[in-house]
Amino acid sequence: MYFTRGQYFRERWGKNLGWAWDAYTSSVNVDSTSCLTWGRLAATALSASESPEFAIPRDKLEGLPLEAGWEKCKGATLLELEFRRAGDPPGSLKELAAANPLLVQGLLRQDLDALTWQEVMPRPELGSGSAFVVLPKATITAGSVDGSKPRPFSYPEWITVGSASAGRIVFLDRRFPEQVPAIGVTRAPACRGTKWELQGANKIPVGTCRAGPHDARASEVYDPNLLRPAGTSYFHQPSITPATVNWEDVAEGTVNCTGGPVGRMFVDTPSCGVAYNRAIPQRRSISSDGTGLVATSAAHAAKMVDVANAEDLLGAATADHLARGRVAVGLPYSLFTMSQPDLTGCRGRGIYQKVRFVEGAVEFECTLGAVKYEFRELTVVDVKIGG
Repeated sequence: MYFTRGQYFRERWGKNLGWAWDAYTSSVNVDSTSCLTWGRLAATALSASESPEFAIPRDKLEGLPLEAGWEKCKGATLLELEFRRAGDPPGSLKELAAANPLLVQGLLRQDLDALTWQEVMPRPELGSGSAFVVLPKATITAGSVDGSKPRPFSYPEWITVGSASAGRIVFLDRRFPEQVPAIGVTRAPACRGTKWELQGANKIPVGTCRAGPHDARASEVYDPNLLRPAGTSYFHQPSITPATVNWEDVAEGTVNCTGGPVGRMFVDTPSCGVAYNRAIPQRRSISSDGTGLVATSAAHAAKMVDVANAEDLLGAATADHLARGRVAVGLPYSLFTMSQPDLTGCRGRGIYQKVRFVEGAVEFECTLGAVKYEFRELTVVDVKIGG
């Protein structure tokens, strides 16, 4: 009653979901073998998940008798609750797997090898500016353009297409760049161990910069050619931000403090010198045939790469299918979301407004693009192309 009243009384939908959660939790604690109750509990958590105000907190998820539920109900509803309990990935799905062994065990309980996967997602046309995801099954070599050195793709990555013709993609490659030695300036705390004091009426900094590794968390690197002096003690403040060197233009791991006397002040801290290699991206080319797929956006490309690299969580075969946007009847909702570039109308409250109870089980439908998906107990039960 609480669940369905929230569907109709929109101003109280979140509170009704909270009351529904409490009622279903009470029920599942009385009988942890009721798969229908677990399904309603999972649907409640999923419905509230997109609202920070009403999302089920982790401590309530931790208090569920999940192990007892897994013994009887090993499907998508328990898996959804495990994902909700794990929370958002700390950085990637690969890291999520490392931090949540119970989630990995829950996925091992799914019979994913028996699924029949379908290609249903339309792909954008390949062209300049497209996000292209390279999904190598074996090492692929990107070829030389304008004298650049070839380089390998041995794991999933995504690139921005510069041009595409005759089955080849030319792109500006930020990995394996040409490196050109350069000098810069940083704030003194980034050179660990540096000490200084301010002397005289002009507060001239006096001290010695400590040579060694640069701490990027403590300061950016600045271009000394763009920093303007303001007297003997300070840099001209309006010149500081424009002089910031973009980290994408710095070759990874090449920044080092060079030592020597501290220099002019950045408002309240003196400066130290650094040496680094400026990274010059290289133009390279790769075949567009069979090497990967066009993503709908840069965000979708990043998601595809994250899923493709989640073999520790999903298994190699499932990770590859989901990264390629494939779906299957029998696929749990929590994994279905990994295959889709956009879930508008098929998550959180969008699902809540569509949920109905059929013979006690939770059912809903989602239409994404030209494809309609039907779910029962948070599992794909039908895929209809063309609505």
